[in-house]
Amino acid sequence: AFDFENPVSALHELNQKKIIMLLGYVFNEYHDSDGNPVWRCSVFVEGLYGDFTAEGVSKKVVKQQAAKKVLMELVNANKEL
Repeated sequence: AFDFENPVSALHELNQKKIIMLLGYVFNEYHDSDGNPVWRCSVFVEGLYGDFTAEGVSKKVVKQQAAKKVLMELVNANKEL
């Protein structure tokens, strides 16, 4: 069972156990039409293809959201995990 409350930690644990090869997180910051900062985070895992990207005003929150997308994909792809 995965810890969906803290998906970043869950991915780290899967990486430590060599269940997945976590390649990393990529962050970009841009500004919306009002000049407010917006963060985009993408997660890359070897052999896992999909859009694991989230956007929002908090860098920490978008990292968790993107990691959660990876966990959801792993659950859907590997029922035995």
